[in-house]
Amino acid sequence: MRPRHWLVLLVVIGMASGPAYAMTVGDAIIAMADRLTEGQSSDGSWPLEKAYTGSIITGLVSAARQTGLAQHDPGFLIYLDSARLGGFFLVVNAQGAYFGEEVFALTDLHEITYFRGRGARFFNRVKGGTSEYIAGFVDFNPEPSSLVQALAWYVIAAWETDAADKWIWRQALIDSLAQVDDETGAVPVMALGAATWGLGKIGGLDDTLVDSTGGGDPCGRVSRPPTFPLC
Repeated sequence: MRPRHWLVLLVVIGMASGPAYAMTVGDAIIAMADRLTEGQSSDGSWPLEKAYTGSIITGLVSAARQTGLAQHDPGFLIYLDSARLGGFFLVVNAQGAYFGEEVFALTDLHEITYFRGRGARFFNRVKGGTSEYIAGFVDFNPEPSSLVQALAWYVIAAWETDAADKWIWRQALIDSLAQVDDETGAVPVMALGAATWGLGKIGGLDDTLVDSTGGGDPCGRVSRPPTFPLC
């Protein structure tokens, strides 16, 4: 696995030049996406932000869909092309060992022929098997709240590609969430939000408890298929 920095998501409220003014959501999307496309290197990466390429790609794909489908803006092609170049950078440099947000990004690029099926191939060819890979990933990311965030990306991508072991990934996310509290987690609220987002994307939430002690203390509520045995 490659070295990893903390993932920091920044929302740009205003631009440095000119007086501040209220922006519509659409204007804000275009301003941020324009800044990303302008700052991209020729190899498809972003200087000093290479560790966050997956998240940037996902943002650009979303921007392309928003501007292209809702406003018929020519930015649709510009943003999608920038995301495509970022995807090439990921494929070349990651060599199949993708972080959660990276495999999610490649899955999000499925409309581009070159990337079609790459997310599924990651899940089908996990080195050492899914359970061992997850165990190694957990050891590599001992801080539980950041681990939950990372696993949420994997879980959604596994569902999007209908991976054979998607329920193993889902259970890993639940187990990791169970280890997060105010003492063990650096950012427990973020972890709860990421887990809720990930589990909510793959199904409705029910009354199943996430329990780290076995004593019945509820830490959260997660989705479970009707045929999945209760713990």
